[in-house]
Amino acid sequence: MSAVASAWFSQRLDGVRVGYLGAVAFGHCSIDILNAAVAIFLTALVARFDLSNADLAWGITFYFVMASLPMPLFGILADRWNGRWLAQLGVLWTAVAFLFVPFIPTYPLLLVVLAVGALGSAAFHATGTRTASLSGGVHHGSFSTSIFFFLGQIGLSTGPIIAGVLIREFGLMGIAYMALAVLPMVAIMQYLLHRPMPPVRPVAVPNSKTTRNRAARVARSALVIAPTIFILYVVARSATLQNFMSLLPKYFADQGLDSAGYGARAGALVLGGSLGTLVGGLLDGRLRRKHLMMWSLWLSIPFLYLTLNQDGIYYYLSAALAGFISNTSHSVIVVQAQAMLPKREGLASGLALGVMFASGAVMTGVAGFFADIFTLRAVMYTLAFLPILAGALLLIPTRAPAPTPALAPSPGPAN
Repeated sequence: MSAVASAWFSQRLDGVRVGYLGAVAFGHCSIDILNAAVAIFLTALVARFDLSNADLAWGITFYFVMASLPMPLFGILADRWNGRWLAQLGVLWTAVAFLFVPFIPTYPLLLVVLAVGALGSAAFHATGTRTASLSGGVHHGSFSTSIFFFLGQIGLSTGPIIAGVLIREFGLMGIAYMALAVLPMVAIMQYLLHRPMPPVRPVAVPNSKTTRNRAARVARSALVIAPTIFILYVVARSATLQNFMSLLPKYFADQGLDSAGYGARAGALVLGGSLGTLVGGLLDGRLRRKHLMMWSLWLSIPFLYLTLNQDGIYYYLSAALAGFISNTSHSVIVVQAQAMLPKREGLASGLALGVMFASGAVMTGVAGFFADIFTLRAVMYTLAFLPILAGALLLIPTRAPAPTPALAPSPGPAN
């Protein structure tokens, strides 16, 4: 069995530039450990700074918006510089900013420091996603991208757990210890990424009249309809998933759990998501992307609901399944965006992740506002059913219909 698995994995890695992929994948794990700690340590600061649900939610929103909006710009720079420096510089930048977190005396100043640190996350994600996709070569871009996001999701799932335990043991100094632990990864990335990646050979496309006509129809559709539906889908999807990741700590803190307890519960959701990201990359090419993106959200709804009202082992099973199913579309979304902007992988990655994280962050702020009016519990239950709308968006036709072939005139009667 192990020999079969080894042969299968070796086949998947055939043609993959493992050094480049490993550098950005483990860098992704490192920086997302820090990103995942934001909701945990802000929740731990609720009493010190007398924060309402809205204050907490908008603080999380502010960080992730600042980590999202610059992504397209960094994506353009990554395309221009071949992603040579930005990934490792981004990890270093964010880690250094987090070293100052325990010493900030006021909430507004803390948000300023977090905003500065968020720029490093933006630089890394745009560049790292581009590098991961290109490291897969012509045939394994989806697989290598799923590995990249799998390691990122591992960081997002372990980050809340690590942060919760360290805050319980050392107070906010635990965040500085997390940042220090990330710094060796910067040196490893620099060693593996110091040379530009060799270019990927393009796949030859037949230049027939039928191919050109089909490409023209797809191009007309791609100008407006398909990108609009795609963006709306990403926004609706992020509204649920990012709110669950950001607000579950507060949801369970309100029920009396300490930082380690609500950190572990938030981590279970994202840990399941990490496995879903990997499986989604493997399913890409076997299933239509549209169906994978749609059903991954619809099938997650019962488990998102159960996550909010289960306890003990049943909670962890529900949360892991909710994360697993919903996140099978994560890497597929980025690969689809790159397909819409060929030869602009950095820009496409920055736009896709920027829209994903920025919209989710803004919706976190909106959810916090309504939580102060209708209770956080009511808002979370509403968000659990929002994937119905997100999946339904993909039922809207996006391709221009093929032209009806003209009928040849029938021959007249023979004279």
